Formats: sequence, structure tokens, C-alpha cells
Amino acid sequence: MTQTQKLVSTGSKFDYDLIRDEAEKPRAQRRKIIKTRNGSQAPKRYHLGAIKVKELLELFTTTGSFPNPYQTGNIYYAFIQSLINLGINQKHSLPQVKREIKAILETFAPSKKSERQNAWEDFEQKSPKDKMVAMDVNGKIIETGRILQRISGFHPYGEKLRQLHSCVHSYLGQNNLPEYELCTHFNSYQDVEPVSFSHKDRTREKKSDEPAAL
Repeated sequence: MTQTQKLVSTGSKFDYDLIRDEAEKPRAQRRKIIKTRNGSQAPKRYHLGAIKVKELLELFTTTGSFPNPYQTGNIYYAFIQSLINLGINQKHSLPQVKREIKAILETFAPSKKSERQNAWEDFEQKSPKDKMVAMDVNGKIIETGRILQRISGFHPYGEKLRQLHSCVHSYLGQNNLPEYELCTHFNSYQDVEPVSFSHKDRTREKKSDEPAAL
């Protein structure tokens, strides 16, 4: 068993560093170095190249406008862009974020095989990764926020944000709904630490206190 395989389940923030070089390679050339339940798999790439990171950090410094590092048109791009549009380093409610995500995705075409009108309709109908949590559109947005807070393990969806010394914070807000903030105040990559409300917090409210309709 290789060192990489031994550390698969460590949960360390730096797990991804063990496979970063392999993930740099073209997809077809990546070796299957990650141990899974059913064998092994090649790593996915979640990071930006060093030149791109330098370019985006300089752009943010000179313009004051945070550069969205995610692929244009997907839900991760739309989630981060919604927080940029609403205001970085500020808290925004789930209803606000949802409206902004909808407005953004409605401007993009649906996937090639889709018969829907736009990317928002694709997102509405897409099956969630965790059906126990994301049973509706609101749940899928909450799930997306949680995914973007990942900076550990071999699937750190928040790595690109972390490279830009930023991350998504989540808080428990009014009506038992989450609030989100794109925090860009970190001084370095190592300092980045997402704040996340405990999902237990949402259940501390009385069962009669259901989330408000959006």
C-alpha cells in the first residue's frame, strides 16, 4: 500500500497536496493512486495553476473586484458569483442567494443533451448528491454551499477559493435558514478556514419553526 493510499481517510487539509502533481497531468495520463471501496481511481483536478493564481490575485489587488475562479455557467460559478454580486465580506440570506443564482443561471444555455430552456432549469431538475439533505431547490443550494466549503480530503471543491485566500462562510440566520458570506480577508492560503453553521443548530429550533418559503 502506498503512502497516498494510507492517507486517503485522514481528513487532513493537506491530503490534496499528496495528489496535486498527479492531478496536474492531462486526465488521460493520471494514474489511479487513490484507494476506493471498489479499488482505485485517478485524482480529479480541483486547483488552479500557479500562473493563474498569481494573475487572479494581482487582478483582485488592482481592481478590488473578486475574480470568480470557477467554470462559467455551472452551479459552483453561479453560487460564488451570487455572493460577489451581492457583496463580498457580507452576509446574505438563502432567499437572496437563491434569487441571484436563478438570475445568473437563466442567462446560460442548458446542457447539450437537455431539452430545458436554461441552466437554472437544469439545476432545478438535477438529482442532488445527497438525497437525504437536498430534497428541493433550497436544499440543493445549501448542499452546494457546503460542498464549496470543502478544503480537505481528495475532493476539495473550495481549493480554488483557498488559493485566492478566500472561502465561503455559512451562518444560521433568520427563520432557521442559512446565510452565506464570501470572505476574502485571509492573509494567506494557510490561514483560510471556512466557518460553517452546525446542522444540529437547525434542529435546535422547535419543530413548528419550519423554514420560511422562498
